[in-house]
Amino acid sequence: MSVTSLDARTRRELTAFHRLLTLEDAPGPEDLEWWLFPELDTASPFVVRICRVTDRLSDLLAAVDPKMDSRRRHDPTDSQYFIQA
Repeated sequence: MSVTSLDARTRRELTAFHRLLTLEDAPGPEDLEWWLFPELDTASPFVVRICRVTDRLSDLLAAVDPKMDSRRRHDPTDSQYFIQA
């Protein structure tokens, strides 16, 4: 089965899921969750797998809708995603 387009609802939901995976809407220092980020083990196989899934989702979204192209690779050790303890 080949998908060549997404309806508005699916695009919105996949975009929200992608934002969650990429931590685009991560909390700020005023939120409790912010202070839990140093507890994440960026070398964990689970975190690495999430990054791979995120990259694959980015590729799939770009293939279906070029306007959603986000070719940035997600490195679990990137300090943009995790504050340092």
